[in-house]
Amino acid sequence: MKKFSKVLIVTMALTLVMAFMPTMAFADDTTTTTDATTTATVKVTFTASTPTGFDMINKTITATSNLAETYFPAIAKNEVSGQVSMLDVLVAAHIAKYGEEAFKTDPEVFMGIIDSTYGTSMTKQFGHKVVGIYTINNKMPATGVSSTTVENGQNIKVCSYADSDSGYSALMSYFNKETYSAKAGKAFSVKITAAGSDPMTYVQTAVTPNKSVIQTVNATTGSLKATSYKTNTKGIASVKFSKPGTYYISAKGTVTYTGWAGKTTASIMAPMAKVKVGLSTPSAKASAKTKSSVRISWKKITGASKYKVYRATKKTGTYKCVKTTTKLSLTNKGLKKGQHYYYKVIAVNGSHISAFSKVVVK
Repeated sequence: MKKFSKVLIVTMALTLVMAFMPTMAFADDTTTTTDATTTATVKVTFTASTPTGFDMINKTITATSNLAETYFPAIAKNEVSGQVSMLDVLVAAHIAKYGEEAFKTDPEVFMGIIDSTYGTSMTKQFGHKVVGIYTINNKMPATGVSSTTVENGQNIKVCSYADSDSGYSALMSYFNKETYSAKAGKAFSVKITAAGSDPMTYVQTAVTPNKSVIQTVNATTGSLKATSYKTNTKGIASVKFSKPGTYYISAKGTVTYTGWAGKTTASIMAPMAKVKVGLSTPSAKASAKTKSSVRISWKKITGASKYKVYRATKKTGTYKCVKTTTKLSLTNKGLKKGQHYYYKVIAVNGSHISAFSKVVVK
C-alpha cells in the first residue's frame, strides 16, 4: 500500500509539472516529413489587412503542408506532418503576391520567422514589422502559426499593426457578412464588430467600435477611400451604390475596450466585405393605343443604361426582343387584330441585367 502511494504521488507531481509547462515548449519534439503520403493541400480565401488598407484582398490561395519547412527549414520541427498550418498559408500567400521566383531567391525579404522558446514567431509579413493577428472564419486561434491547422474552404484573415503601434492595441474587425447583395440605388445595412479578448482568460469577445467611416476599397492597390456613410453607436451603417457592379467595402475608425493594459482606445483593423450590386426589376404596364398597337411603359431603374422589351403570342411561349431603348416606354405597332400579345421588360447596364418584369398582356 505504501509503495502504491509513492508511485501515485510521483505520477501526480509529474502531471502537475507538465500541465504548467507552456504548450509551445513541446514544439521541438515534433518531427516533420514531407513525402507524398503526408502532404496535404487546402484552398482558402485569404485577406491581409492593416488599420489603413490591404496587402491582399479575397485571394484564393492554395497551400500545401510542406511549404513552411521548405522555405524556412529552421522551424521545420514546429510544423505538424501532413497538416496545413497557418504558416503554410502565409507562405503561399506571399508567393502569390510577390511571385515564386522572387520569393524563392530570398524568402526573408518578404517574411520574417524565428524559432523561439514558444515555437514559431513571426517578425515580418508583407513588409510590415509589427505583426500580427490571425483569424479563421473571423475567430482568433489560441495557438501559434505553426500549431494552428487550416482546413479547406476556410476564410483566412491576417492583420498587421501599423509600424508605430508598438503597443499592439489595434483590434481585428469584421462585417456581419462576407458578401452583401444589393440593388443599385437601394440602401442596405452593414454591421461592424471588433474582436477583442478577455484580459484574464484570453477568450475572444465582441466589441462595438466607435463611430466609423465606411470606405470603398481599390481592389488592385488595396487603398481606401472614404464614403459619406458612418456607423452608429451599434456599429451599423446604411450604405448604397448608384451603379451595378462588384465593390469591396471596409471602414476606418477606433474602438474603446478593456484589455491587458486597462481601458484602451485604438484603431480597428480594416474589415473587408464584398458587395454585389445588381439592377432592380422593372415594373411594366401595358395599355392599348389603337386596335393594332400597344404601349408598354415602366419606371426608371437606377443604374440602368437601357431597357429591352420582349414579346410572345403565348404567356408561356418563346419571347423575342422587339426593341432595345433608352426611353421608359415603347409603342409596339403593326399588331394583328384579335391576337393577344404578352410583354416583359429587363433593365441593362453592360453585362449587368435585371430579372424580367412580370408579364403584361394586351
